[in-house]
Formats: sequence, C-alpha cells, structure tokens
Amino acid sequence: MFGFLNAGCVGRSYRQVYARCCQNMWQREGRLSTFFHSYESVFLYALAIDLKLCSAPGAEAPTCCRLCKKGPRNCGDQDKQVADFCAAFAILLAEIKMRDDVADDRSASARVVLWWLRKSINRAHEHFLTIDSSFEDRLTCIMETHQCVERSSSSDLSDFQSATRDGFAYLFSLPGDQLALTKDLKKRLLDIGGHVGATIVAFDCAIDWPRDVRRKQANPVRSAEQAHAALLKAQQELSAAGWACSEIAGPSSLSAQVLRSRMGSLTSKKRLTLQRRPRISSASRFRSPLLRQRSGFCDTCDCGGCDCVNCHCTGAECLSCNFDGCVCCLDGCVCGEENKRSRRRAARTEDPGASANANQPPVVKNMIGRIGVSVGALNPSGVVLVEGAECSARAQSGLVEDGAQIQVVSADAFGLVVDEL
Repeated sequence: MFGFLNAGCVGRSYRQVYARCCQNMWQREGRLSTFFHSYESVFLYALAIDLKLCSAPGAEAPTCCRLCKKGPRNCGDQDKQVADFCAAFAILLAEIKMRDDVADDRSASARVVLWWLRKSINRAHEHFLTIDSSFEDRLTCIMETHQCVERSSSSDLSDFQSATRDGFAYLFSLPGDQLALTKDLKKRLLDIGGHVGATIVAFDCAIDWPRDVRRKQANPVRSAEQAHAALLKAQQELSAAGWACSEIAGPSSLSAQVLRSRMGSLTSKKRLTLQRRPRISSASRFRSPLLRQRSGFCDTCDCGGCDCVNCHCTGAECLSCNFDGCVCCLDGCVCGEENKRSRRRAARTEDPGASANANQPPVVKNMIGRIGVSVGALNPSGVVLVEGAECSARAQSGLVEDGAQIQVVSADAFGLVVDEL
C-alpha cells in the first residue's frame, strides 16, 4: 500500500536525505527497524528541507548508510525534531500496513511483525501524542472509517480515498503544530498530504485489482477500464501535490523532483493499463520466481516500459516477447538507448537540477494553443479533455466550471495550464 513515492534515481541530494533518515531511524529504533523505512517519510523530510524547517545534508554527507550508524554532526534541535517525526511516521505506516494485512488476509507474518515492532510502535504513538493529545482518537476514527468503507459493497473509489486522504493530511499537518508554523503553511502541508494519500489509494486500487478480484478482496476497481480511470484520478491528485510543492518550495525543490519522477511513472502506467500484456510461454511459467524476476529490468524510460535482457526487444517488438520480466513498451519508445543502471551511474555525479530534468514526464507540447473542455471543475486543478486525450490541468486563474471550454496556454512537468474561454 505504501512505498509509492519511491523516487528512484533523482540525484545525489535525494540519496543523502534518504541516508540521513535511515541513520536516524537506526539510532532511534535499532538497525532492523530500517527494513520498514518509508519513502513517504523521506519525502516528508525532503519537503521539510525545502521549506527550511531543517538543514540539508552537506556535500560530503553519505549517500547510503552502509551499516553506518553514525549520524550527522552538529545536528540542531529542530533537525532532530523533524528526523524523529519522520522515523515515527515510518513506523506508523508500517503498523497500518501490517494491521491492514491482518484484516484482509489474516496474515500470520503480519502479526509477528506487529509483535516484533510493538515497542517501536508504542514510542511512535507517544511521540505523536506529545504533539496532539487527541492523536489516538483521530487515528482510531480514520482506521474505523477505512474498515467500514472496505466492508461496504457500495463504496466507490472516492470513498476509499477519503480515509487515507484525511489520514495523510492530518499527519502532514502535525509538523506545523510541532514547529509552530504559520496557518497558511500548515494549510499547504495539509493539502499536500491529502493529495499524496489520495494518490496512493487510487494507484494501489488500479495496480492490485486483478489480485483483489481473484482473492475476493475489497477494491472498487474491477476492470482494466476502471483501472485506467483510477490511474487518471491518481495522476490528477499527484499533479495537484506537485503544483502545491512547486508553489511553496519552487519547481527545482527536492520534493517537487520526487513528485515529477513519480508523475512520469504514473503517466506510463496509465497508458499501459489498456494494453494487452504479452503471453507467458509454458516454459516461462515453470521457471523459478528468482529467474522470472531477473529476466528483465526496468529502465524507467519515458514510455514506462522495460528492456528484455533475453530478446533485447524495444517498442512494438515487445509484444512478441514471451519472457515474464519484459513489460511491453509503447510505440516510439527509445528505451534501448539507456537503462536504469546507467542512469544510476550517471546520477552519482550529476547535480539535482539535471536529475530533475531527466525525470520529467513527457509533456505534450503540441497541445499548447489547442481547445478542449474541462472534465469536472478545475479548482484550481482537475482534468481536461483535449483532442480526445484526458490530461491533468490547472486553471491559470480563477475557477473553471465543469464542461467549460478551455484553451491550453502552457505546460509543465505536472500537466497543462489552461485558461477558460
């Protein structure tokens, strides 16, 4: 459920932030707790750095803890507060995930993890209670709402998003109470958290629907068409979060880079949902899981596909590949030119700005000046239909009503900027 904000290869600065969070979690909860390190907590720490709530890692800061428990020197009180909050946040997300597994699958392993993490979970709850004395009541209410939604047969995607949206919005707003931020900044953090939570749920429902249908588990998505619509909703929420981060921290901020990298992957997933996956050969079916996982590697190219190391297929040729690890690319893909490993090697020496540009999703620049209609209200962000394509968009100024005619005036990494005609 969590782990959506895996930024992949954003750049050295992101790896330094990740390593700092990992070191602090080790110091606070022990080495084994780092197995439950959360990308969402790293994003929250990066957002805090962008907002100058804590200091950024120095140029010589490590990019990987490498079993190195030693944390940063001369760590200020506010830096420690933010790092401890993110560690508690990661433990809380692990607890929620394990409890969800217990409720859905009666997972014995999840019960063991909950027992093993019981002391860390208690410390995380105590940490949040020092910030908000009503934390336990709020958390219980959110969890019960989520369980009621899952039990109801009439719940739709917006109902599923509601509880997680409220939970993430609440947790993202807590640093504002802890650090006595302004009301406007607290409101922005709350909005970003809500959009991130809604994105995670929509993405999770779209990706897991075949498994959930097979296991008869709760999921409002029951077909490929509904999965495509759910990914469009996730794209809309992620675009809103990205625009909010860009407004308060700047388009080149680390938090905006993380969301840009996920925007590219989400756009690619959306285009692949309605594509037919390649058939798996009988020989491939009986191959060991380890070999199946190694048969292809993701290169995170703009089309979202993979290169197959067995047949070296790209583009439309992927449709004839029978290896499990090869995911179909779309026509026009150039993923044979580079792969994820080469990007990682290149990112070790590149600056954050170059990494941000490399991770930007494809933008339909030829849509600038085109006419379309809004699909739902834009307040200020939403979805528009331009030449048969549904795109995330935000209004340049004011509110755009549902069905209003719009014109594309510009485009950025998170979608289109439109103006009502």
